[in-house]
Amino acid sequence: MADAYSVRGADRLQQRLAELARRVPAARGGMLYHAGEAIRAFMVDSYLSGQRLRRISGRLAGSFSTVLRGDDEAVVGSQLVYAGPHEFGFQGVVSVRPFMRARTRGGAKTIAVRGHARQMNVRPKYYARDAARFGAPTATKAAEAVFQRIAREVSGGNA
Repeated sequence: MADAYSVRGADRLQQRLAELARRVPAARGGMLYHAGEAIRAFMVDSYLSGQRLRRISGRLAGSFSTVLRGDDEAVVGSQLVYAGPHEFGFQGVVSVRPFMRARTRGGAKTIAVRGHARQMNVRPKYYARDAARFGAPTATKAAEAVFQRIAREVSGGNA
């Protein structure tokens, strides 16, 4: 036989592959979490730093977090009531509570403003949806980095 090959270490390779196959499902949550965090960071850096929304306090940008839901889903979201209207838009009437307004001209006098209804028309800003769409390559790289780390650990640093 002229084309005979000898393979050494096949048993060790099979053990490493079996270990990798065992560890990857357990690390799936970590991969999803890191992918979600990559999208969240991309959204905050690219869309919530003043380009799409006027940034006054940074409260909206700081409110987003990544949460694992089940075994196959990472959710990036905010608990702020105005996050949704900024993302999806809003058209309707809102109630304005009474407050004291500081007068800016003619001396330091405050004026009481009565509570009233106000018509609002907020156009959608698409910061979260665009971040999910355009940040996908970054999220994929983050998940792949977790996989590569596991592969290196299993192979003893030779992957």
